[in-house]
This record gives sequence, C-alpha cells and structure tokens, in this order.
Amino acid sequence: MESQIERSVNIIYDKFISKKHTTGKYICPHEGCGKCYDSEESLHRHMSRHSTVKEHVCEFCGKAFLRKSECEIHVRIHTGVKPYCCNICQKRFARATDLKIHMLYHSDEKPFQCPFPGCTLRFKRKNDAKKHLRIHVKKIHGNVTELMSPHHSAFKAVPKQLIRLESYGIMYHCN
Repeated sequence: MESQIERSVNIIYDKFISKKHTTGKYICPHEGCGKCYDSEESLHRHMSRHSTVKEHVCEFCGKAFLRKSECEIHVRIHTGVKPYCCNICQKRFARATDLKIHMLYHSDEKPFQCPFPGCTLRFKRKNDAKKHLRIHVKKIHGNVTELMSPHHSAFKAVPKQLIRLESYGIMYHCN
C-alpha cells in the first residue's frame, strides 16, 4: 500500500511538475485522465491504454498486453534476445529505452532537475530525481499531503491549474 509521503511525491512529480501530455487539441475523455495530444492518431493509441482487453499473450508466461509490440519486447526476457548494443562498452539491452538510459552513464549529462522550487540538484535518471524529491516532501509533509491529495476537500477548492502551498511560499503552476 502506498504511503502518504509516496502519494504526495507522485502527485507533485507526475501531475504538477511533469509537462508531458499537457498541451494539444485532442484531449482524452476518460475520467481522471485529461492527457492531451497533437494528433487524433496519438489520442486513439493512448485511449487503448484505458481498455481492459489485453489480446496479446506471452507464450512463455501468460502475461497479457494491450499491444503486440509490448508483448514482443516482453518475450525478450524469456528468449534473452538483446538487439540494442552500447557502442562504447558493448553492453547489450532488450529495449531501446534501456540503452538510452545506459548511455547517460557514459556522459556527464544530468537532464533531470529536482522539481522542487529552489533546489538545483540534477540527476541522470528521472527516477533518481523523483526519489530525491521525497526529502523535500518529508520536510513539509503535512501541508503537501493536505493540499495535494485529490481526495481532500481543500484540494477540490483550489483551481487545478494553480496549486499553492501558502505557508511555504511555494507555487506550482500547471500549463
């Protein structure tokens, strides 16, 4: 079960800091989603995520997937196929995204900044920035949980585009 601190971190990071899928003229009508896309095709592809029918089943373990491509990538766990190779150290990966993440370790690039106002720390991985955010959330835990929980009455009274933690002078603005 998710703790209140973890829930606060997820709400801040995923809903109020992440800018992905917040603009576009095609809006997902699924209740509680609201993601936006630039094309109708992208919206339809996204909407299949809300479907409960998973037609593509792994022949090795029976795990089901919405998309054939996801099933094919999963099957690589069982077959050991790793088609993506690092051109620096020759380490191989089953998924292109894993290679992309791995390449950050060969560079000094730290593309993920802590989203907390005033914090300048940067990280190589998004998950590390999210883990770091917990430090800030724990410091102001009571206020963050109270305001940021979508199930709390105080949250419903605040416009979704603007969430303010007044006692700390912190402003989160959603575009």
